[in-house]
Amino acid sequence: MVQLPASGDVRQFRAQAARAIGPQFALLRGPLLASLGAGEVAVSTLISPDLWAGRPPRMSSVTPGGVYAQLMGRGQDRLARLRAQPTVASTLRAVDEMTVRFNRRLEHALDELNDSSEEFLGRLSWQTYAE
Repeated sequence: MVQLPASGDVRQFRAQAARAIGPQFALLRGPLLASLGAGEVAVSTLISPDLWAGRPPRMSSVTPGGVYAQLMGRGQDRLARLRAQPTVASTLRAVDEMTVRFNRRLEHALDELNDSSEEFLGRLSWQTYAE
């Protein structure tokens, strides 16, 4: 007999996937924030009045080990500013809402499919038994 997944199975699979994938994304968080921070430094250097006045841009004194942490901090600040922009914030909310609706529909469809398949198998076995 074929066993179709039910909505509970899907929820359990999502939880397992989140536990498996979550730590992998956590490993990428630092480098991604640092690269966003490096981009922020590059843009702020390009628009610096010092650069356009012919003076070299001001450099803050940071130890080499602190550069990465500083870039991550700038990247985190930039990410927060990006998320706070109205269009980005509304887009993120819309994506979250669509994800929730999709998940509900998927679970409902799986439950309906399971109910229909059980009903069909019940009728089939009753007809087979009656013959």
